[in-house]
Amino acid sequence: MRRVGGSLSLDNLENYSRDFKDNIQNLIENGYLEEVKVMILEYEKIVEKDFELYSIKGTIALLEGDLKKAEKYFLDGLTEKPYDSDLIYNLAYLYEMRKENISAYRQYKKLFPLAMGDLKEIVSLKITELEKLTQVNDYIERKKVLIIAYIFPPLGGSGVQRTLKFVKYLRDFGWEPVVLTVDEGDFPFTDSTLEKEIPQEVEVIRIRENKDLDIYYVNKLIEMYQTVVGNDVILKEYIELLESNPDKLNDFAFLPDHAIVFAKEVLDKINDLLNFDEIDLIYSTSGPYSDHLIGYFLKKKYEKKWICDFRDEWTNNPYADFDRKSILFKMIESMEINILESCDKILTTTPLAMQNYIRSFDLETNKIETITNGYDEQDFSELLTSNEQGGDKKFRIMHNGIIYMIRTPETFMKAVHNLVLYDLIPREKIEILFTLTENDDHWRDIAEQLGIDDLVDFLGYLNHQESLLYASNADLLLLIVGPGEKNKSVYTGKVFEYLRLGKRILALSPSESLVEALINKTSRGANYEFEDVQGMQEYILSLYKEWETKEFSDLVINEDIRGFERRQLTQKLSDVFTEVIKENN
Repeated sequence: MRRVGGSLSLDNLENYSRDFKDNIQNLIENGYLEEVKVMILEYEKIVEKDFELYSIKGTIALLEGDLKKAEKYFLDGLTEKPYDSDLIYNLAYLYEMRKENISAYRQYKKLFPLAMGDLKEIVSLKITELEKLTQVNDYIERKKVLIIAYIFPPLGGSGVQRTLKFVKYLRDFGWEPVVLTVDEGDFPFTDSTLEKEIPQEVEVIRIRENKDLDIYYVNKLIEMYQTVVGNDVILKEYIELLESNPDKLNDFAFLPDHAIVFAKEVLDKINDLLNFDEIDLIYSTSGPYSDHLIGYFLKKKYEKKWICDFRDEWTNNPYADFDRKSILFKMIESMEINILESCDKILTTTPLAMQNYIRSFDLETNKIETITNGYDEQDFSELLTSNEQGGDKKFRIMHNGIIYMIRTPETFMKAVHNLVLYDLIPREKIEILFTLTENDDHWRDIAEQLGIDDLVDFLGYLNHQESLLYASNADLLLLIVGPGEKNKSVYTGKVFEYLRLGKRILALSPSESLVEALINKTSRGANYEFEDVQGMQEYILSLYKEWETKEFSDLVINEDIRGFERRQLTQKLSDVFTEVIKENN
């Protein structure tokens, strides 16, 4: 283990600080750790912020065997001083203690150009020894892809699944993911259970958003916009909007979304945290769409190939209510145009979204591909499904996902109301489960007005595995896409897990939509227009009668379903990666 720190100059406290650290060093070497911790508390009352305390505290935690706490101290210190040799060495030493050899190797490689004298020789020997290990050699051989994803565990919600599963399986196909994400992001959902799916020793770089925003910071954002918008006329009109509405900066200054603050911090700090000489490819995924601005600037700076993955369309998003005449829309549209032109490959999640991009932005067809969302077979391996029927069991309908904006259950609830009102289904024999909604109280009121509040239960936000368990014990799964022409091109992320669950699906999406085609192709249920209450109630009643006769069983998982398995989809992604880095090389 290295010495815990050098000297630090503090006005009027230099001698005190030096004597304190010399004394601390002696006490640590002689094992007086409790005494040292007391002394540090006293020291911090006099010296408010001393960077070297990260190394001292980390070393104490290391000696006490609290490796998790030690790691946090070392990483926090490196956030403030990324090239501190002692911190890097101690972090590498910690990873070796935990047998995390890939992580140790990365730190020693980072330290080698900084080290001098005996330390350089020690680090060189460490690197040589680690390179003899199979796992480290495999890591070296894999191509490296930088995954830019604001939404990543412990952040939750449906948007996290696509990126997480790609990261989970990319190593199987010769790619090493390096994840760039937010630290303590401003996002409504968290699911810490998802962190266990991140493969061991995958590098996850977490950068915290700046909360101390002022007009100077906004001006720095405008400088970013100037580059990516690339239109002086639009930018001039946008600046005039800001100047004439100084009280509305929070509404107008953060484009394309509030994650632009994260993007700004990334661009300021990433060079200190990542060696781009080792990166073969950049991949960014939205939303938020600010992830693509990071990719845009990093491609220009480091001249790397870059893939943009749109989990949802951007300016053509069916859930976004843009004023297409506004300067804010023109700014975002210009960003999208330049990003689409600058990236090397575009990915969408549906064939119709791909066609929309080709048509709307006059893209060449070979620049864009579709990789759908899917399901992970491992998520279903331990689910316990109840097959009880009749008796006291109720016919259970469940919506597994978030109800928001135009995705509302009102017409479905009217269908249920009609079924129980006319005693077509006894009310004691049916129950409706919803997970998270934008406003539970609103939907409780609607249920009460319809006289079905005793049938409806709101479960709130569930972690991913809990939600699948509930869904696996449902008899009918409700899928709400929403009305309108734009919703024809939408696959909701959960539809593929619905398919794998082997349950009947009641979908509410436009006629001739992708969802309707998918459900028909896989024989998984029925799709109805959003306002087709009569069609919904007839379908529910037919399934209830089948269920009541105890002739109701789960559907077979066939090859049409297995084609949406996440590992197979990741193989498709890896093929795209390989193709892109080979182009023009």
